[in-house]
Amino acid sequence: MNKASALSCPIREQALKHPRMPALCDAGGVQDYASLDAAIEQYRAMLGAQHCKAGDRILLTGTPSSAYCALLWACFREGITACPVNSALPSAAMEHWARFTGAAAVYGEHADLLPPSLPRLLFSGTFQETEEENPGKKLPLNGLQHAVIIQTSGSTGTARGAVLTLSAVLAAAGFANQNMPLRQGDRWLVTLPFFHVSGLSILFRCAAAGACAVFPEAGSTLAQGLLAHDATHLSLVPTQLQRLLDDPEAVPCLRKMKGVLLGGAPMPESLLRRAFEAGIPLIPSYGMTETAAQCCAVPPGSDFSLLQTSGRPLQPGSMRIDERGMIQYNGDALFQGYLQGDGSLHLPLSTDGWFPTGDCGFFDEAGFLHVNGRTDSMIICGGENIHPEEIEQLLCTAPGIRRVLVSGVTHAEYGTIPVAFIDPEDGAAIDEVFLRRYLAERLPRFKHPRRFLRWPDAAPGGLKASRSWFASEAERLLEEK
Repeated sequence: MNKASALSCPIREQALKHPRMPALCDAGGVQDYASLDAAIEQYRAMLGAQHCKAGDRILLTGTPSSAYCALLWACFREGITACPVNSALPSAAMEHWARFTGAAAVYGEHADLLPPSLPRLLFSGTFQETEEENPGKKLPLNGLQHAVIIQTSGSTGTARGAVLTLSAVLAAAGFANQNMPLRQGDRWLVTLPFFHVSGLSILFRCAAAGACAVFPEAGSTLAQGLLAHDATHLSLVPTQLQRLLDDPEAVPCLRKMKGVLLGGAPMPESLLRRAFEAGIPLIPSYGMTETAAQCCAVPPGSDFSLLQTSGRPLQPGSMRIDERGMIQYNGDALFQGYLQGDGSLHLPLSTDGWFPTGDCGFFDEAGFLHVNGRTDSMIICGGENIHPEEIEQLLCTAPGIRRVLVSGVTHAEYGTIPVAFIDPEDGAAIDEVFLRRYLAERLPRFKHPRRFLRWPDAAPGGLKASRSWFASEAERLLEEK
């Protein structure tokens, strides 16, 4: 391992410097950094005993937990690539992902959904307490090793596997902690799954800062987890924030936090304003799997006008807007590429080495990013370019609207026309006359949805709405009519 690629394991660093500081907390109790470091070594030994070696890939299923965390770090120390997977996927989809990644084994409570031919990892015992204040010496890691393969959201099509190195995920963690300070003794409530980079990145931020990752009890709601733990930090997507604001007991907990990181999907202005007026310390952000989570964020304590932006680049000089208006990234947290069927990686870059995010936007005079929407979701209606996100954000400011998704539907005359799926609050009826009047005062007529459809009960869940599913559903519904 050359010096340029060498990293010091942050868990070992914390175990050496602050062995008794809390590292993980779950239903089984609190684990300090010394005991976590020892547990990681136990898992590492058991990986070797079950013939897992450097260069292998392991499929990880299940919900976030202390054991899951320890196994992840054991993989990193052993040079094994972790492949977190959504256990809610159909068994056929999980089997396909196992074959596609070339997984050598699978671990987790949902491993039985995969073919018996894929070896199961079995780990006996639990975290062992240690009385030693010094677990040993610093532990070097290869920063260039492939740490994780994460499925992209697939909001506009088939999900792909993005490969991230240890250097990338730890660089992203460091930049994030500089913007939203995280200290020893702080507690970050893990409310997002590890098969999303937004959830996984919490572990890296906590390890880098010596903070504690807190795992809510299995089966508890988000509000229950918030009330049960004295968390200082939290990551939320819009749907989660909406649910917490609707719970009067949860709002005081949010208000006293050091930071509530927002991301994962566009944030409706009405929801943002409601949270801001409730005194919640909001930190909107922008990022994606390919940038190891957030690469842009609003500074803590910003006024409401800045909260409506995506903030400034966390690494100066790492982002730009090209001549087409597309956001590009070229920072230290950039992924290695998309995994291909033959095992190679494909990293799409511009001729001068920048990654096109697929989002369009602009930087204002103060250097704050404004995201207009996805280039691949743009609707071309009669030669006019329409960004669905612009319509969605505007409709979400209308009273009584919880969620909106705008999709394009093929049309004989115009090519494609916009239609809007509406999710009214409290199950109310859609007032189409009011919505058209509301849009007429705020949006050019050619951008108005031609139809308003009710949010389908069968719509798939997840952190992000599947635009491909809604597009198919819109086509089906309009064909029936």
